[in-house]
Order: sequence, then structure tokens, then C-alpha cells
Amino acid sequence: VRFRGDPASIFMVCCPAGCESQPGTIWGTGVYSSSSQICLAAHHSGILDNESAGCFVLSKNHGLDFFKGNIINSIESQTIENIWSPSFHLS
Repeated sequence: VRFRGDPASIFMVCCPAGCESQPGTIWGTGVYSSSSQICLAAHHSGILDNESAGCFVLSKNHGLDFFKGNIINSIESQTIENIWSPSFHLS
């Protein structure tokens, strides 16, 4: 999913229960690359758990050239660097 808009644009996003098992990768921790799977990032960040559907706010951020991976909530995010990717965070 691509979200149009300038940095600081906000969107309401809803994810179904069980979306952790859907294919996808996430890059970053807390702030994620725009190419990350959004619902998986929501589970990684603790916004949602895998058993429940839920909605949250996605905020677009300026581009970054480094995203640090980490294992949180049993989900592994990847580190990626030397790119200039738009980013997002969830709340």
C-alpha cells in the first residue's frame, strides 16, 4: 500500500486479526521504511497483537538513510542503510 501525502500526513489504518502470518518484511524499529509491511510493523511495535483486529494512526515522516532492525514481540525487523526511503511511525 502506498500512501500519498507530504511528511506529517496522517492516516487511519486498520488491520485484520492474524495478519502477522501474511508475507512481508519490515525495516526499522519504531520508525519504519515506507516499503515495510504496515500491519506487521504494527505487531512489531506493539500497537496490535496477532489475535485481534485493530486500527491505529500512521504518520508519514521524511526520508531516512538508515533503519535499524531488531527483534521485538517475536517479530524480526531488518536493518537497511544507504538508501533514502520515506518512513512512517505508528501510534
